[in-house]
Amino acid sequence: MAVPQRDSENLRLGSVTFRPGVASLASKTRTVRLTPQQLRLLSALVAAEEQTLSKDRLIETVWEGRYVGGDAVARAVHELRKQFAKLTDDTAIETLHGFGYRLVVQATPIQSSPAVDRSAPDQASRTLRRAVWLAAGVALAGLTGSFWWWLVGSQATRPGPLEPWTPTIEVKSLELHPAHEYLAAIPAGRRIFVAKTSLETWIGTETDEGAQRVWGTEGSISHPRSSPDGTRVAFVVRGEDCSIVSLRIATGEAQILGNCENSSSGDAVGWIGPNRIGVAQSEGRDQILLREFNRGTEAPARRLAAEGCRIPVALTVDPEERTWLACHRLKGDGLYTVQDGRLELVHAYRSIRQLASDAEGQIYSIHEAGWKSGVTRFSPGTKRFAFAETGWVTDIAYDNGELVLARDLSGTDLVGFDVESTEPLVVEQGPVRSLAVAVDDRGGLWQVDDRGGSVGIYRNDQRVSGFEWLTELSLVVRLAVSVEQEWLWVTLREEPNSYVHLWVGLSLDPALRRRLPATTGHFQIQGQRIAFDGLGGRSTLDLTSGEVHLESDPLEPDLHSAICPGSPLVAGDAEITIQPTPSGVRFSWNGSEVAPQSWEDPRITRPCGLSQPVWDSRRNRVLYVATTGQYRDLAIVKVP
Repeated sequence: MAVPQRDSENLRLGSVTFRPGVASLASKTRTVRLTPQQLRLLSALVAAEEQTLSKDRLIETVWEGRYVGGDAVARAVHELRKQFAKLTDDTAIETLHGFGYRLVVQATPIQSSPAVDRSAPDQASRTLRRAVWLAAGVALAGLTGSFWWWLVGSQATRPGPLEPWTPTIEVKSLELHPAHEYLAAIPAGRRIFVAKTSLETWIGTETDEGAQRVWGTEGSISHPRSSPDGTRVAFVVRGEDCSIVSLRIATGEAQILGNCENSSSGDAVGWIGPNRIGVAQSEGRDQILLREFNRGTEAPARRLAAEGCRIPVALTVDPEERTWLACHRLKGDGLYTVQDGRLELVHAYRSIRQLASDAEGQIYSIHEAGWKSGVTRFSPGTKRFAFAETGWVTDIAYDNGELVLARDLSGTDLVGFDVESTEPLVVEQGPVRSLAVAVDDRGGLWQVDDRGGSVGIYRNDQRVSGFEWLTELSLVVRLAVSVEQEWLWVTLREEPNSYVHLWVGLSLDPALRRRLPATTGHFQIQGQRIAFDGLGGRSTLDLTSGEVHLESDPLEPDLHSAICPGSPLVAGDAEITIQPTPSGVRFSWNGSEVAPQSWEDPRITRPCGLSQPVWDSRRNRVLYVATTGQYRDLAIVKVP
């Protein structure tokens, strides 16, 4: 493709004329203007000469390396396509899923004057050199911005574009229980899982003939990891205290390896050998404690500077005995290695949930790359990444040349239930992965959910801009909003027993922001005030002034064992209670002369299998997110 000179720099893109100098597209009968972002995006696609540009490359060139979600690129391409659609029915931009975008119409220069000397022998070469220098300048500017962004923000090396990786996936067709969280281990035909009831959390094994309970606790189980041979499981138990436990599957014998009561932010558990268990704990936000247990004996612990690692989430060791650690950071997640007694950030990413290492030292992590769920492979020697779309994965392990995945393809529906007619109304079919739901005082439906691989705030299916600074949206558990009073309330669960309430003015004025640490996630809206459990006792926030007042009376919790989270709901003169049943949930209410006394939702297939129930007073309905028809399987990925 030749790029014309400055005095004739317009291009013909199929049947449309592109005029960069005036930022416009034109047909024979109409002209449309381009925004600066659309102009940069189209210029980058033109400079690529019909080659595919990945999302990472577009972020580097168009957004100059600034932190944006993968859906920001998709939205920008969509808006640019709409501009083309106003002028022509031809497709101008093609999406190659998993790779990126490319211009599919031929770009040819339009000479502005017939007096131009077309016979000049080196004009084409000069034009080509101009195009090369232009593209190089755009790329250099993007790389420079990217470099400084990483240097100041995350101090990590930004990887190149993810390469496509197509592993062979062999899916085990199994009838699996929808309420069991399976671990990636299949010892002797048995499947290991973690399950939870209203009374306890327990670990069990399962064959095609049925399930068997191995061990249970009234506390909570987190970070369960199976040993390489599938004979033991290591995990963290939190109840009255916090313990690191090793469980022998064959006998059900549990051994407490140590306590984790001094850990303020969580733990990462991993098998670092046939009999060795590694545990990473956060001690505040400045230090990481690495502990090692070998057959129940604890080795001397190592304390390392956190280097931005706030909450350890996953741990593995490669064949060279290097420890790899995945952590929640202030912005996104990070992959670390332990080098010379310190943590070294190797790669910053949006989310990392589990790690595994193969015999060649490659690191596999499960998370989401862009807008797809799958597994990313990182080669420490070459610093290169490759991504495979596998669906939602809950656990990963490496065994004899194969990756074993516990894959979870679950659908969720955002459901509206009309309490007068008892007819359910599916507002939006899943998977929506809504983290929080609220209805504002004008009837708008607000959600915090993961659309397009990026967690954001949406109102009536439209993303609300201006909240990109809220980098912790993936931790949201509750939401409230008032359009008339112009405020947004977000509750984050930062640690097992630590919450933060964020009050933000919808005007996005930085002065109208409050970050309020709390001991529970409960809050009550009381007219012009919000009451919550602050660190010093019951506190209230004045919604008009933003001032916080400390009070003495404790806030009455709205959750207890007899009802599901979020219940009861105050619905005008009635009160709606959501109670667990063996098959799902039952809605019961009183004080209403129209609605029936109780109703069960057939969509919900396990006790309290719903989240974020809210009352929509405008439409007289209950809204909640229900798990619908979970389908789980175990998959074995052949490593090429």
